[in-house]
Amino acid sequence: MNRIAQVLSGVPLAATLTVLAYASIYLTQMSFFADDPGVGWHLKTGELIRESLVIPRIDPFLASEPRMWIADQWLSDLILFSVFHCGGWELLYVSLAGVWIVCFFGILLRALRRQVGSIVASLVAVTVAFKCAQVHFILRPVVFSILCFACAFVISRVLSRPGPLGGRTILLNGSFLCLLFAIWSNLHPAFVLGLFVVLLVPASRILRSDRCFSDIFGLSVVAGLCALITCVNPYGTDLHKSIVWLGQSRYFMSLNSEWLPPEIWSFEWLVLAGFVVLPGLAALTSSSFRKRVGWFDLLATGCLAFAAFRSVRFMPFAVIAGVFPLAEAFVSLAVLSKIPGLGLSAACVRALERREVTRSYGELSAYLCALIGVLGSRFMPLPNILGPQPTRYPPSLLQAIRADSPGGVVLASPDLGGFITANLYPSFRAVIDDRNALIGEELYQQYFQSLKSIETLKDVTERFRVTHVVLPKGSAVGQEMASERRWPILLDDGKSLVVRVMREY
Repeated sequence: MNRIAQVLSGVPLAATLTVLAYASIYLTQMSFFADDPGVGWHLKTGELIRESLVIPRIDPFLASEPRMWIADQWLSDLILFSVFHCGGWELLYVSLAGVWIVCFFGILLRALRRQVGSIVASLVAVTVAFKCAQVHFILRPVVFSILCFACAFVISRVLSRPGPLGGRTILLNGSFLCLLFAIWSNLHPAFVLGLFVVLLVPASRILRSDRCFSDIFGLSVVAGLCALITCVNPYGTDLHKSIVWLGQSRYFMSLNSEWLPPEIWSFEWLVLAGFVVLPGLAALTSSSFRKRVGWFDLLATGCLAFAAFRSVRFMPFAVIAGVFPLAEAFVSLAVLSKIPGLGLSAACVRALERREVTRSYGELSAYLCALIGVLGSRFMPLPNILGPQPTRYPPSLLQAIRADSPGGVVLASPDLGGFITANLYPSFRAVIDDRNALIGEELYQQYFQSLKSIETLKDVTERFRVTHVVLPKGSAVGQEMASERRWPILLDDGKSLVVRVMREY
């Protein structure tokens, strides 16, 4: 055994790597964790549900005409606000960090160790997936959805394994999947990706040479029940219709950066390419890989990787699906013992495997990290400023509006809409925020046109009886307002203008 093996022989590899991964969340992600435009209205929705015990069907926040609203993340909003109500931003930050570490190093790592066998390959694959998926680690309900997807994928992969399953196995796992989807469909609309994975299970078994029709029938029934149970939500099938509508909107797909493709040669793009290339190489050169990785892995990884290359939003789901064939590729190609600079010989890897098989505490460490983080939130290395960063969401904007009037209507960018709702509602209502499916393309386009034309701006202010406008100072209308001062400027911070609307009668 080489020198590195001797050094590592006294280190609990899985536990150490899990703790380091958990610490990396705080060191790299938390400074801008709450900067997503939807944080404000998500928390306000949770507060509204908690206080009224009613799930909204008509949008309560915006000043526009009454709109039917499908709050497709209402349960997540309630959970987020309840956590915020109990412990503020601190508890919210450490709770979601705990969910993230449990998802990858608790649930996913445990499944990998059992299904792949190699703890070293599993650790490396999970760590790579963990870091790549952090592109979407934000203070929004999608964190719960990623956890649900990991659970659904692990169970689906068990059901896709070779050989007969038996009715009891299908019944137990199918029951858990149905319960999972009953909750997930109220947490976040990405449950449709979970349904896709569940539907792949009977499809992949049909493609096998040792197909068992009784198992295929049972799995098809499970998939159908999972799809049916997602209708158990406050909106019924209207929830599904809204998801389809948003997915078909090319305007919104191009407007939001999370729906755009990852930049070529970026870290995420390179990692995703590795999730495709390495298993592909193993499939061509290794018979053992082809025996252990079946149609389910190939279809799930291929389809989700294709989606992730087209949209960053699918990245976490793609790497969760791809982590199993990636770990198998590491084992089949002996990649870990051939990477220059690591100095991990085959003997070293085998020694680590023998040690970690009997003394692997990675999953336990993930749960302990999450528990310690929640219980000791005040002692975690959180940034000095929690919540939306003042550089992006200046409190001075709110102060200027509040000091000028006791109430009114505010026209601001979609990014600021949720911020205004969180801090000024119900005295002030925003005209627009980032809820694309609710607001529609026409109003979005009219808003962006109002930044170029003073006449369009006047039309919007008249239509919604706007009392205050927040304008980017660098926009055409912002520059015109700053130079001509047609309306009173309440604040000019160099980046934005807060303007009181004056009407001519």
